[in-house]
Amino acid sequence: MDRQLINYLPPVLREIAEFRAINDAMQPEIEAAWTAAARVLANQFLTTADETGVKRWESELRIFPKDTDTLDARKARIKAVWNRELPYTFVWLKNWLSSLCGPDGHTESVNDYIIDVQLDYNALPQANDLSREILEMLLNIRPENMLIRLTAALQSTGRLAQGAFIEISNTVEVWPRIVNNLESHGTAGIKGVVELNRAFEIFPQEVTE
Repeated sequence: MDRQLINYLPPVLREIAEFRAINDAMQPEIEAAWTAAARVLANQFLTTADETGVKRWESELRIFPKDTDTLDARKARIKAVWNRELPYTFVWLKNWLSSLCGPDGHTESVNDYIIDVQLDYNALPQANDLSREILEMLLNIRPENMLIRLTAALQSTGRLAQGAFIEISNTVEVWPRIVNNLESHGTAGIKGVVELNRAFEIFPQEVTE
């Protein structure tokens, strides 16, 4: 805390031992009060809420988190429930997904009677759990004559190697053969080893600057 009680006294009183002792004793209590007031203010907004504030939001919205949920995942779930409305338009759907996944973390379109939603797993906290909950919420509020098709994209990079081993042999007959009491014959063998390697790129490739 930057505020020091001793600084609120006139300069002539700051050097008196009794006043310094009183202020030193009260300073920790004042700091605790200021910290508590700052927490109360921060917990009024979801983005700055701590564990205590998130619990209060979940209690009001009747959300029951899992023990393995991170604080960011719990906040994302609260946003999803808080911003849910019925009925909704396509513009509302885009804004609702943007509040959860960010402006670049999703794409959506309507084809005939199918609502296609694609999520970017790299933009979601605990993507598997949150995407499942997003699907459940969409199924609860979708129009009765519309279907939901939810897909997810996860960027991965890597290299797949393929190898092959080929053995080649060649047999050579020795001519002319000698036709007499002593006949000679034989073969000559030629072998070669060919190793083939092929690399496959896994798309999408990682883009680095």
